[in-house]
Amino acid sequence: MEVDVDMIPEDVLLYFKSVDFKTNPNCDLDGATISTSHISILEQLKNCVSYTKSQKSAIEALLNNSPTRYGLPSSWTSLTLDELGNLPLTFTFTWKHVNLVALQYALPRFLKRLKTSNPPNVVLGFIDQLKLQANFTETCTELAAEDIDELTPIKYDAVQLDKCLSHLVLKNNIFVLGTLSFDSTQLHVLKYKLVQLYPNGLPEDTILLLGNISTVFNATEMSSWNITQVDTLGQVLLNPLKHSQVRK
Repeated sequence: MEVDVDMIPEDVLLYFKSVDFKTNPNCDLDGATISTSHISILEQLKNCVSYTKSQKSAIEALLNNSPTRYGLPSSWTSLTLDELGNLPLTFTFTWKHVNLVALQYALPRFLKRLKTSNPPNVVLGFIDQLKLQANFTETCTELAAEDIDELTPIKYDAVQLDKCLSHLVLKNNIFVLGTLSFDSTQLHVLKYKLVQLYPNGLPEDTILLLGNISTVFNATEMSSWNITQVDTLGQVLLNPLKHSQVRK
């Protein structure tokens, strides 16, 4: 079957062009070797799916202290971040130097790709670094539906989520919220809001949309749910298996 390339989103095309899915021996290099390698080694390393601690330190040092084709982090655009492949997985202090507007455009795309090829603990670890280093703090009165995206778990900690997410927005966007990489504390906020919204038990159509949120309900809480179909319970029970590495 032929694929119409024109129908593939530009950011997806860019990603697949930048990643070599063949075995890459450079991914096994230690940090010391990377540090003394030619700067062009980054073009091979950006295709790796994961990095050791020493590799991360060496890669980040090269990007910040050596002349690369990407330029200094302070000059990066959203397109630059796309071209970096998987190298953002190595960043710590680098995030402080990247333009916030560029991050807001590029990170949702990166996070979507990251979730398709990595377990939840890797995604959550990446998000933790962003929370520590990037200035995404939001001051809000209410989180609007149109503002919910992959960056929501980064912009809104548990306290802000509790304050800014209304019951109405939660009710109307439960499916999207259930797909996002919230940590356990944030997921509990969503759970308690749902319990407040449905004091007599969650309705079946809502249960089917819970996604990651279902992983923080215990058996006693589930017993109050209004389930009439066996398939509904089966789908819910699969969620902890799919997302078993969500941190407690």
